[in-house]
Amino acid sequence: MFLKILTWISTTISIAGFAMYLLDKADWVRFKVVKPWVLITIVIICTILAIFFTIIENKEPFSKKEKQAAAAIIGDMSLKFQLYHNELINLKNTREKWSDCKKRIEGVNTEDAINIQKEFHDYLIFRLSKIDSIPLTIKVSKESINTISKTDIPIEDINAFYNSAYPVSMQEINDFYKKLQSEEITLLTSDWLDKATSLEFDMLQISGEMVYFSFLELIAEMPKKVKENYYANFAPFMIQFPPVKMLSKQEAKSLSDRAYNKYNDLMSQYSALVGSKDKDVKVMQQDFSRIQKKIEINNTLKEELEVKKARLKQAQESLRNKCKLNKDDDKWLMYGKVIKLATAKMYEDAINSLDEYYQYNKSKDGNAGIYVNAMKIYYKMLLNTKKSNKKMPQISGVAIDTLGVIVIGIENNQKHSCINVGDIILFSKKQPVTSVDKFFEIAKTSEKRQLTVYRLNSKEEFEQIDLYPVQTDPKIGVCNLFE
Repeated sequence: MFLKILTWISTTISIAGFAMYLLDKADWVRFKVVKPWVLITIVIICTILAIFFTIIENKEPFSKKEKQAAAAIIGDMSLKFQLYHNELINLKNTREKWSDCKKRIEGVNTEDAINIQKEFHDYLIFRLSKIDSIPLTIKVSKESINTISKTDIPIEDINAFYNSAYPVSMQEINDFYKKLQSEEITLLTSDWLDKATSLEFDMLQISGEMVYFSFLELIAEMPKKVKENYYANFAPFMIQFPPVKMLSKQEAKSLSDRAYNKYNDLMSQYSALVGSKDKDVKVMQQDFSRIQKKIEINNTLKEELEVKKARLKQAQESLRNKCKLNKDDDKWLMYGKVIKLATAKMYEDAINSLDEYYQYNKSKDGNAGIYVNAMKIYYKMLLNTKKSNKKMPQISGVAIDTLGVIVIGIENNQKHSCINVGDIILFSKKQPVTSVDKFFEIAKTSEKRQLTVYRLNSKEEFEQIDLYPVQTDPKIGVCNLFE
């Protein structure tokens, strides 16, 4: 961005200088401000600078050989992912076939029921034969792999895709089709088993999203041309997944984490269902072995996960050092560091930093004790949810870890009709408030005044309440809880 600004400035000065030179040459201009040779010199220097900054900005830290190796690897991975994506589409078709056969089999005679069951099993055999024909071998030269291993591109992510993510994902679909073929899983099975089967369809689809967004994390590390080629020629055909434009590594990781949380939620539902006591013992054993298989699959990905955890830990430590509060810091610089930690979901660090923030600012800010306490309790609530691996609580369908601005003061310390310092504003006019800018943007939309807030009660617990400010109320000061 900085280089772009320098480029714009240099280009603007070049154009302005050339224009001044032309004016200086014009006979009708009475006042000659600068000598022509000075203007020409300025134009030449600024033009050279503009070209230089443009070259520097567009230059990538990859050699031609490294770019070619990256293009070869991503090309092969993209083709393999396309095959996996096609199987996810076929999985969706299988689900529709399953639902259709279940509806048709109800109320028919035994002979017709057997024929419908056979029709579904024949379809599964056909799908299994197609999966068996899909190649799993790597079609990239060792030279390309070795070339990439010498760059900053994470080679372990590439290895993880070839050795675990891709073959294991295909095997999961294969195993599921074989399960649907078993004698116990018939089209006339019980309601609980229907629910379990439906959940397994969902888990396989969400598992696909996890693999896809992890793949996009890797794409974000690639040379610019490789990224552009992927998003132009492959991404538009990934119709099973949410459509995306070119993502940064952090954006892709966020989507991958979201898919991972969905998968965990479905797995919890599935585990609870499999644990029902009124099930047939044989089917329970089958379902138990199925979950054991899931555990084995997860273990094969352990190495990849450990690498990512190590990277995350390193990134967190780097952020922790950058966001360390210093007594010479400006108050708002300190506050900015706190919410950076909260945005990175480093809630414990944010809480500890809030204690330091209060000690540094309590003599200058009479309200600091109130809003700091509210922020600490809010972040602690998010921390406890994160530790328990539960789904983040939602209000009107919006997760609370993306909501809220906090009231840090009221104009001239006047009494407000309904708002208190420390209130966390979640919704304004029934629209989610995700930042201070969003809060004021919503405020401009109409005269109506209605807020939904979290307010601490006497037990230091948040209560959700609706407030209706009046026009004569003093102004309030609010700050972001997240960046």
